[in-house]
Amino acid sequence: MLTIAYLMKFLYIPIFIFIGLCFLERFLARKDAAWPGLILPVAFFLFLPLPILLSALFEFDPSLGEYYLSLLVAALIYSIPGTILTIIYVAGRKTFDRQKKSRDELRKMDIQDL
Repeated sequence: MLTIAYLMKFLYIPIFIFIGLCFLERFLARKDAAWPGLILPVAFFLFLPLPILLSALFEFDPSLGEYYLSLLVAALIYSIPGTILTIIYVAGRKTFDRQKKSRDELRKMDIQDL
């Protein structure tokens, strides 16, 4: 029989994978080129309809309101990882732009000192 403790063991694996993806996104967002950081959020949002459609296929005779509500809830739940990765990307790009601006200012000051 499946118990909550048994199922919780398998919940840790996707959580650790997602945490690793967050660190990867943070690393990619701080690259010189902007597009590597967009790969993970775009991939999550491109594959968003797949689990929603699969959950819609396996609904058994719900009323129309329940059907659309379950699709909406599924869309909101499955869009959370993509939203988190997008927030990490935007924060990483802001940090990179701020650091680049300060490096450029330092370079200009060094040139003026010469």
